[in-house]
Order: sequence, then C-alpha cells, then structure tokens
Amino acid sequence: MKRFICFVLSTVLTMMMCVPIHALSIETNDDIITNMTSTFVYVGHGEFRKSETLLINTCTDLNSVTVGRAISASATLDTDYYKINDNQYLVKVSDDVYFLSDRISIDMTNVDDYYGVFEAYGVSEYLRSDIERVIAQQTMLGNTDFSIELFAPSLYSFDNDVSLMADEPLGTRYYIYNYNGTNFNMKDYSVKYSNLHTDELSYSGVNTLNVAKGFTGFTAGVVSLSSIKYVSLFGTLSGLALSAYDIYQNISGSEVTMSTADDILHTVVHYARVVKETYCQDPIALDFPNAGCVSQKVWIGDCYTYQYYDDTGIPVSSKTTPSHELYSEHFQDPCPMAIECDISTTYYDLPIRATILGTTWNFTDTN
Repeated sequence: MKRFICFVLSTVLTMMMCVPIHALSIETNDDIITNMTSTFVYVGHGEFRKSETLLINTCTDLNSVTVGRAISASATLDTDYYKINDNQYLVKVSDDVYFLSDRISIDMTNVDDYYGVFEAYGVSEYLRSDIERVIAQQTMLGNTDFSIELFAPSLYSFDNDVSLMADEPLGTRYYIYNYNGTNFNMKDYSVKYSNLHTDELSYSGVNTLNVAKGFTGFTAGVVSLSSIKYVSLFGTLSGLALSAYDIYQNISGSEVTMSTADDILHTVVHYARVVKETYCQDPIALDFPNAGCVSQKVWIGDCYTYQYYDDTGIPVSSKTTPSHELYSEHFQDPCPMAIECDISTTYYDLPIRATILGTTWNFTDTN
C-alpha cells in the first residue's frame, strides 16, 4: 500500500508542477492584455498623467508625443502597468502618475548575456543578484515555466521631446514627487516574476486529518499587526473559510472516519512577485546614485493540493485560486522613504512570509 501511495503521490506532484499558471495577474503577455485602453497626457521627462476623459488628437505612437499631448495605452491584468507597445510601458507611480519604462524580457537560461543591457540601463547589483537568486531557487524546485521581466526608465528617444534640460543626457527620465511642499525628481526600476511556486509543503501521519480540517490558508506577515493579512486558500461558504478537508469531501464524496500513519496532505502555492527600487535624484550632483527604498508586491495565485487517507483509499487532487495581493510596507508609496534616506543608504522593506503546514516560506527574499 505504501509503495502504491508513493507512486500515486509522485505522479500527481509531477502533473501539478508541470501546469503553467497563465491566470496570474502579473502576466504581461499579449494574450492576456485586456481590450480596455486609457489616455495619458505627457508632462515631460518620461512622466505621464492618466486622463479620465477621452482627449482629441490622442496618438498611439510615442514618436508623435509632445508635452501636453496624449497617448493611448492598453490596460493589462495588472493595473500598475499599461502597454504602449511591446517594448514600452507606462508604470504606475501614484493615483494618476505613470512613468515611461522599457520592458526587457529576461531569458533565465542566459542571464550573463544581459550584462550589456544591465549596464546601459544602470540596473543595480541588488536587482541583478535578485534575478540570479530567483532563477537558482526556482530551478532547484524544478520550475521551468516562470518568466522574468525588467522595467527600467526608458531610453527611448522622442523626436519631439523638448522637455529635458539642455545639460541632461539623452534618455534621462524621471517623475516629480511633491513631499512636504518640495518637488523631488524620482525614478523606479522593477522586476516582475511570473509563475513562481513554493516548495512541496507536506504533512503526513496520524494527525493529518486534524491538520487538513484546520488548514484553511495562512497568515502573511510583513512588519506589524496592521500589515498582517490572512490568505484563504480554499474559498468560503456562508462567510466561513473552507478547509482542505472540505475540498476533499466535496470531490471524493466520502468521509474519513479514522486517521492512519499513511495519510498524506501536500500543497504547492503558485505566486507572482514584483520587486521595486525607488531612487531620488541628488540635488547637487543631479544623478541617482542609490536606491532609497526597495519594496515588494506578491500575488497569491493557484493552490494545488493532494490528499490521501487510508481510511477511504481515495486520492484527491484539487486546484483552487485564492487571488490575494500582498504588499510590503512601502510598496504603494515608496517615495517618502526614498527621499528620507540619505543618498548613500537604502531602506529595504521587510520580507513577506508565511508558515504553511509547518514550513515558513519567504515570498520576497530568496536568500
């Protein structure tokens, strides 16, 4: 019986790990771009303001953009990103401010080939190392379906862009953030990771049934009680969170009346992640020497669960889609922290982590 259980579990886990999660919200592939478009007015130096009204003389080509003229961009399933074309996106800064960024898709099998690209865009060692760590982690877990996209301040040269100062180098892009009555020039870099997943998180033995009945999700902690969020993995019924065992009963149609040492509960959580660096310009040197704040966002996507109870002899595999968003302390407004930090220091938001079936998983730090 144990050999049979191991065979079934191995087969199911192989199938689970091979299923791509195309439904996660941070995908920016063309097949999930929505049909909705929005209008953005160019205010200069790479900064756009979202307009709630459709403006006449709106263009669709960046080369036609001038200060005060609008461009249309397509909404993606991640509302922080609007697509102008395959290479240029507008990335959200605040409620109506968006920053022109170039999108670079990273081939995870040839990261060394991007050295020249990273140098040209001024990508930090932190982001480069983060990309390498994620690739190493997910490769070790057997994940070959994840993707990596870098969004950097655009190097696109407008034919009609006269908004840059004469002494600013070609390609200089920034947005303006007002803090305590003073305007600061800022810029962001971000890296999107799609289709990541946790390790195989498991529980087995005579207490598995009780664990499954109490396993409804996990609490994701960031900094303080105010930033802790409960993530329900299996949905709710009449306002109550469903458990893994509720899913088992619903699918199998059977009730487990007795626990045994051969009982197994296994889950894999798929998620996506964005790490963002926010820079403030040195008012004297007029450069952006150091990221003032590093923040992160995580989407909890699909949850694959396998359960076997020797009492029924019925193995059950299930897929649920929690779709929760989690933010580190400053992700939604990193500029004040970036401004407060000295230009030689960086504030790193604490990681987003959770304990699932007795194992602590860090969603934002792969060290």
